[in-house]
Amino acid sequence: MPHTAYLPIIVDRYAAVVRHIFLFGLDLTGRDMRAQVRLYGDVPGPPLIDLLPVSNGNAQGLRLVEVSIDDAGVPTSHVEMVINETTMEGLPYAGEIGDVTTLAWDWQVTIAGRKRRLAKGEFQITGDGVTGAEVAPANRIQPYGIPPASRRRRMVVRPHDFRRRASDRRNRWRGPDRTVRQEGR
Repeated sequence: MPHTAYLPIIVDRYAAVVRHIFLFGLDLTGRDMRAQVRLYGDVPGPPLIDLLPVSNGNAQGLRLVEVSIDDAGVPTSHVEMVINETTMEGLPYAGEIGDVTTLAWDWQVTIAGRKRRLAKGEFQITGDGVTGAEVAPANRIQPYGIPPASRRRRMVVRPHDFRRRASDRRNRWRGPDRTVRQEGR
């Protein structure tokens, strides 16, 4: 029984997806490839994304970039997966505003007339995108439980500039300019 590689993919919704996958010990020259993204495994009907072999590096699909052979004669196939920005924007949303959308994906290759699943995993779309979010549906639930930003706290991280003074009992830090910064206020 062949083993399938577990390869989760984490992507941004508002940008094109470009992933480079290297397969050691397998020459994919002339092989038929196909990858799909669905809501979850075994969902009938058309896939959300259907990636087929392409030869143009800018086109959506799976492109065999090159096959290299090392000194021992072992081939390495370099495959580029491209998903266009418009395709990503058209994928479904899940949960509240800002939640991650988790879908399923896998990748099949035909070897010696038989389909073999090379990789599978979650296809996670991050929900933290800002630029491009104007296309997001506005009728989703607002998130709960996020604490409001405090106006009184300011973080200054400069560990090389500050040193702790043993004589300072009030949990203060003294910087090189002799100014005092209070922690936790």
